[in-house]
Amino acid sequence: MKNDRFFNGILIGIAAIIVIAIAAFFIRQQSNKLMTDNSPAAAVNNYVVYLYQQDYEQAYKYLADLENKPLLAQFRQSFTSYNQDIGSVSIKLNETSQDANSATVYLTIIRQAGGLFSEPYRDSQPAQLILQNGEWKISNMPYPFWDYSWYQKPFDAQQK
Repeated sequence: MKNDRFFNGILIGIAAIIVIAIAAFFIRQQSNKLMTDNSPAAAVNNYVVYLYQQDYEQAYKYLADLENKPLLAQFRQSFTSYNQDIGSVSIKLNETSQDANSATVYLTIIRQAGGLFSEPYRDSQPAQLILQNGEWKISNMPYPFWDYSWYQKPFDAQQK
């Protein structure tokens, strides 16, 4: 009789873990929706959604046209070859501060912890945007959604 209760307890525990995992999956899927307005928060959201979808051409369109902008191939390579793993990272959009031509979107970066029962690690960081041709473009994002070599002068140009 005691073994049956213990076994039933294990089955209930496993079922609870499965339900939690399925709920987390669907909640995350709902948060990966494109936004249609022309706001700094929408630009950041859509950029990240396209990265999750591995649609690098669409994500690339949200980068600011500034000096030393990476080429599309370099941009794509940052996420495919260098293993910038965004699969275990999500964002939460917080408040936005903006003026006429620039904006800062404050984000909470949520990184999944190592263990099953570990709390995720949360870090608040800003995304910087500028207004170009009537559209908000990203000039800086937190890692792992950004490669810090982008927009930098090439090494040989720094030597001169």
